[in-house]
Amino acid sequence: MLRNIFSNWLALVLRGIISVILTPLLIRYLGDFNFGLWVLVMSVVDYAGILDLGIRPTLHRFVARLTGTGDRRGLNEVISTAITVSTAMGCLVAVLTVVCQPVIPRFFSVHGAAAAEFRGLLLLLGLNVAVLLPARVLGAYLCGLERFDLYNAMDVASAVIRGALIIVILHFGAGVEGVALVSLGTSVLLLILNWISVYHVDPEISLDPRQATWARTRELGTYSFYLLLTTAGDYLRFYTDSIVIARLLSVALITPFNVAGRLMEYFKSIAVGLAGPLMPRMSSLEGQGKNKDLQVVFLNGTRATALLSFMIGLLLWIDGKALLQLWVGERFVSSYSLLIVLTVGYVSTIAQYPSNCLLYALNRHQLLGLWTLAEGAVNLVLSIYWARSMGLVGVALGTAVPMLFTGLILMPVYVLWVLKLPAARYVREGLLRPLGVFTFAAGVCALALRPAATTKMWSFALVVSGQVLLFAAATFTFGIKPFERQQLTGALRLRIQMLGLWAGAAAPLNAQVEASKREWSELEPPLSPPVEELVGPKESHGER
Repeated sequence: MLRNIFSNWLALVLRGIISVILTPLLIRYLGDFNFGLWVLVMSVVDYAGILDLGIRPTLHRFVARLTGTGDRRGLNEVISTAITVSTAMGCLVAVLTVVCQPVIPRFFSVHGAAAAEFRGLLLLLGLNVAVLLPARVLGAYLCGLERFDLYNAMDVASAVIRGALIIVILHFGAGVEGVALVSLGTSVLLLILNWISVYHVDPEISLDPRQATWARTRELGTYSFYLLLTTAGDYLRFYTDSIVIARLLSVALITPFNVAGRLMEYFKSIAVGLAGPLMPRMSSLEGQGKNKDLQVVFLNGTRATALLSFMIGLLLWIDGKALLQLWVGERFVSSYSLLIVLTVGYVSTIAQYPSNCLLYALNRHQLLGLWTLAEGAVNLVLSIYWARSMGLVGVALGTAVPMLFTGLILMPVYVLWVLKLPAARYVREGLLRPLGVFTFAAGVCALALRPAATTKMWSFALVVSGQVLLFAAATFTFGIKPFERQQLTGALRLRIQMLGLWAGAAAPLNAQVEASKREWSELEPPLSPPVEELVGPKESHGER
């Protein structure tokens, strides 16, 4: 699982670097209006992504369970069914894109040459989504096999090629349609790379459409229906802001809002990189009936995501203005107020990502789907209402307020009931240490580790590095348990000794490394006693 987490983070860093480079370039070469148009059309076509029907998280769970039981026929039926459904949905997206081309520009009061540009963008990006649907299904199969590393490698490769091509075509004067054409081409490349990777990891796989069955379609559909509701709610939460701004305010105002929103997307991606591999592990433990182990994994995951979300929230609060100035320029520093409002909502939601993984793993995500959809609807209503009186800040508040209610009240209460976990233990083992680390680090950073108003890139990087090191030191000192400190120290010592061995150290070091391996492995006891000692003979849980 550590390999998967680190590969997620490495991929995130690389994709983040690409996006950090591209965002100011796109704003500069395209201008505020055309960049806003790009974001608006992306937001519109992203709604077509709902037609993946929640199949990717569904595959994470079903592929992990079927792999654990060695059901080769079941795996082939599941992936063939998923590919067939996603391809059909991709064709539907392409048709809907063509049908909606004349209508959507008029809805946003875009006319003349801009309307023609809007229609061209809509077609190219709609085809892009149609290609991505089966490509992401193949990627989800890799993740279900716990090969996040290979999935990330293919995704990063296509992202690097896409970024390089966009920089080249912008340099030669291509417009926003050229950027969309590059995106479509690299999505086709990603489909091919994922196809090759799936056959590399699982040579016995069969993607024959004739293996797709109605029984598997119903089984996957029953599980994924509430995932579909969750996805629809997420789209309402995260992708309606641009549409509200374009409809009620101005297309050009999408750009300053998107700058803050894009930082939130990076924030969310970092947490997903940490929490994503939890779901296959939780699904495996649930299938084996190891409920006590499941509680331990959940609490450890919650503590890790809380530490991560608190740290990023702290950095955005302390460094947000300087970051905006250095990244996209002085005129976007006004987006700081939007950034703070959104950060508060995102911190409460992202700290709860292990709860989402748990509900999916236990097949108890039905209420999650319903309330996420309701939250998205409330988000839309509040954003429209407050946008009329408070402008962009009102749109940000419309997003943040429902997220706070869900993250602080609704999600914890429901998950603790499902897991039969005492609230006191949840607070003590999941949240108390992260809150202590955040309070300490926030006090020190606010008093002594803030970037100057006119900071340069090198001094900004130095200050942020100091803040991260401070947070990491506080985490190591009292943010993790003593056993975890010992384990981490042992792992670091082992790595250092192995580096010495690889560098050609003397033979006695080999014995020391082996001794360190044994010592480190002995630090970690089983997650819990055998399940028979806790709950009696193991029962067959089946699908809940």
